[in-house]
Amino acid sequence: MMQKIMKCGFIGGFILFIWGAASWTILPWQKNQIKSFKNQKDVRFTIRDNAPESGLYTIPNMNVTGEEYDEARAQMAEGPFVFAAVAANGKSSGMVGGAVQNLIVKVIAACLVAWLLFQTKISDYNGAVKFVTVIGLVIGISATLPYVIWFGFPGTFAISGIIEAVIGWFFAGLGMAKMAHK
Repeated sequence: MMQKIMKCGFIGGFILFIWGAASWTILPWQKNQIKSFKNQKDVRFTIRDNAPESGLYTIPNMNVTGEEYDEARAQMAEGPFVFAAVAANGKSSGMVGGAVQNLIVKVIAACLVAWLLFQTKISDYNGAVKFVTVIGLVIGISATLPYVIWFGFPGTFAISGIIEAVIGWFFAGLGMAKMAHK
């Protein structure tokens, strides 16, 4: 059983990796989500001077109390609101390390989904593909909508993330179901 789960996980993870790479490099829907600041140099140096360590930052900072909290809420309503991941010491622009890490994450996720699939009583190919695809829908919804709700990410970000997850897990499901029913 474990060998089948691992085979399904590797196949599904590899398919997810290839689909994700295509989705982000070939299709325009992801790249069109990211905007540029008018003067990146000024913004970059302002962030560098005011974010001394790597981490997540918000403007306004809502982790305050009392009058500061009331002021932060007013600033949040007035805008702009910013949610940013800052790598204070830079980030490698190389793709290989990130690609390998991403592939590993996809294989682990697909192994977990394969394990779930083998826990069901689904015995036909189409049912297995549907099951894996629905898992993709759950992942897409739960991974993207909270960012829209809590941090103001655009709704198009959530829609494209959900679509990417559903399509990716559908393709992965095709391969995983075939492997599971050999």
